[in-house]
Amino acid sequence: MKQNKTESSAQRLFHNFLMDNYDTQGPQSRMLLMTTMELLYKFRGTASLSLTEAIEVLQYIGYTSRLDVNGQITWMLYEQHDPIEYWH
Repeated sequence: MKQNKTESSAQRLFHNFLMDNYDTQGPQSRMLLMTTMELLYKFRGTASLSLTEAIEVLQYIGYTSRLDVNGQITWMLYEQHDPIEYWH
């Protein structure tokens, strides 16, 4: 997703979803490894977004990715809150 490209409302919603839930960096204890499909599954019911559109948003925000042994893109995201603090 280039800055000069008009993003769709679905991309904007996905962007907001990611920013509300995950940081691009943080302590290793809060790191999550997720595929694009896993993130789209968590986003389901909000808006329809293609795999390519989701990848564009993730790259634009600056999440780090790598290819796993199966050739799938895996994203490194960091939980914004320590899950132990909210474990009651």
